[in-house]
Amino acid sequence: MKRRMPSVLKDCAKCGRRDAEHRVFSRGALKTGLHPKCRVCELEAQTTRNVENPLRMRAYRAWTLLRGRIRNNPHYAGLPIEPTWNPTCGGSFETFLSHVGLPPTTAHSIDRLDGTKGYLAGNVRWATVYQQKRNQCNNRWIEFRGQRLVLEDWANQVGIKSGTIWRRITVGWSVEAALTTPPRQKSKSLRN
Repeated sequence: MKRRMPSVLKDCAKCGRRDAEHRVFSRGALKTGLHPKCRVCELEAQTTRNVENPLRMRAYRAWTLLRGRIRNNPHYAGLPIEPTWNPTCGGSFETFLSHVGLPPTTAHSIDRLDGTKGYLAGNVRWATVYQQKRNQCNNRWIEFRGQRLVLEDWANQVGIKSGTIWRRITVGWSVEAALTTPPRQKSKSLRN
């Protein structure tokens, strides 16, 4: 059975009221002495943030998720986070926002420039899914005619499936032959 957090009648930091409708439920805020908000004021703040600036909410969500990712995902365990962004070190969302800024569009999410380093100032940016896919450590880079591109980009540029190009290279084809030889046409079987 899940235990319910006891409601504590304490003055709301925003509206100053202390009645049943404006109970403060934040046990952590009460213990640490942070400014607790009642449910009514917190709901108003969330609604206002969403309506006023959806990009600000997207940035806030990215900040929350990156902290949770480091705490809960073993793949990210041990990666450092900028101390001025981490609330446990006295950091805040506002300092995160001042370093990173708002995302250009809702299609952008937070990305690390160097995947081996943590979420540090100067190592994060807002990037699209396309940009993030080209920033992965397992990308297959191919250099041809003075141009260095990811395998997927070469496939799009020459019109050959990426799997076909990669198979050709792994069995010993030269990069030039793999990228310039058109694929065989599949023969159509005759049906009676």
